[in-house]
Amino acid sequence: MPREITDKDGITWSCIQAFAGLGNDPEKADAACVNGSDRLHVVCTPSGGAASVRLELPDGWGGFEARRDGLSF
Repeated sequence: MPREITDKDGITWSCIQAFAGLGNDPEKADAACVNGSDRLHVVCTPSGGAASVRLELPDGWGGFEARRDGLSF
């Protein structure tokens, strides 16, 4: 499920876990993790034509927020 967040410049970012549609098979779940860790690949796409970014965030995206200086976790 995507999450939307708005940064200090008023750009709304739509963020979703990469590989989220792979299914629950353990091998596929491992593909979604960063090098076998508990961190996940998350892709954020902005409104207004700026470039997408790929983040490595904790499972559950704990503390993910927009701050005055940009996206943060």
